[in-house]
Amino acid sequence: MFRAFVTVLCLLAAASAAAAQTWEGPNHDRTPRAFGQGDVDFVLSELCFPFLLQGANGDALARERNLETAFGTQDWAGGDHAYLVGQANVMVSFDEGPEGRACTLIVRSGNPDRYRAAIATRMATWPVTLTPAAREAPRGSFASRALLCGPQEGPHDVALISIGGVNATPPVLMTLARLAEPNESCATPPAPR
Repeated sequence: MFRAFVTVLCLLAAASAAAAQTWEGPNHDRTPRAFGQGDVDFVLSELCFPFLLQGANGDALARERNLETAFGTQDWAGGDHAYLVGQANVMVSFDEGPEGRACTLIVRSGNPDRYRAAIATRMATWPVTLTPAAREAPRGSFASRALLCGPQEGPHDVALISIGGVNATPPVLMTLARLAEPNESCATPPAPR
């Protein structure tokens, strides 16, 4: 299952690399869907990408988009504010510190395969190609988990994409980050002797 997930992400990234456009910025007229399948594309394109690529303030993004603050402490958000995105089952959190910046989203219901496809399509517009880390990320309770890494040179971009099974909760937990230092899990392992 993990290999299939990574293969699909790689094929989509490779196939769309020439055809895909690089993300050109947020669309301020766009709003998240209020009903139905959670709007992962909105979270990535309109919230996470501006936060990470343009240095936007996460709280200001939430205010501009009229996002409500989630009630209580969200353990997946590491104690940071979490915001509801269009519906109660989709949330986003922003983290900024000396280690870099990260945007985490969680979707608590819906079809994991549709989310996987939406994530792959949107991530194909990220400015650099993210490729699977040499070492697999532990799956934990997820059906699949992929750690994707940016090139060794340039910004230290990583994405940890966790996809739940058909009846698993949550169907999606994803962190996209631009780190100050390379992530050791993204380092190329030494060649065997």
